[in-house]
Amino acid sequence: MRSPGAFSALLGLALLALAGCSDGQVGIPRPPSSAAPPTESAEAGAVFGTLKACDLLDRAIQGQGYGPGEVSNTASHNGCQALKPGLTVRLDLDDQQGIDELRGDPAQMHTGEVNGRPAKQLKRPSSPGAGCYVAIEVGACARALVLAGFGTNPSVEDACAEANKLATAVEPELPAA
Repeated sequence: MRSPGAFSALLGLALLALAGCSDGQVGIPRPPSSAAPPTESAEAGAVFGTLKACDLLDRAIQGQGYGPGEVSNTASHNGCQALKPGLTVRLDLDDQQGIDELRGDPAQMHTGEVNGRPAKQLKRPSSPGAGCYVAIEVGACARALVLAGFGTNPSVEDACAEANKLATAVEPELPAA
């Protein structure tokens, strides 16, 4: 059963994370790959190859009570989300933005690693529910973006625990950075 609050909170969180792999100007998004320089576009498109976010997400959440992943291209052209009561998880395989394009409150941003790979975590303790992003580096302008969002009560720490668990499960299947 889908929770409208959880979906609305997740959609809002996903839209806040949108930013382009910039040309060095903070806050200036890069246009879609069709407008990018040919060498960069070809390199970015090859990063994930035939890897599909829903295939990867479904394997990572198998047996945890989620429904099957559904294609959702809100934050990238290769995104997927899955739901269980009160919780939405999302995976975007983004070949247009690196981890440095993850934007948000600097006090809520943390740099670290997922299985030894550079990553950033952004806590979103927003109302009506908590959310947490984990961006895993796949290249200078490519990342896997994991999001866990609660529609109601649970804390941002609970959301981050879920996002970190999913990021750890997904990372071994990502292409080398």
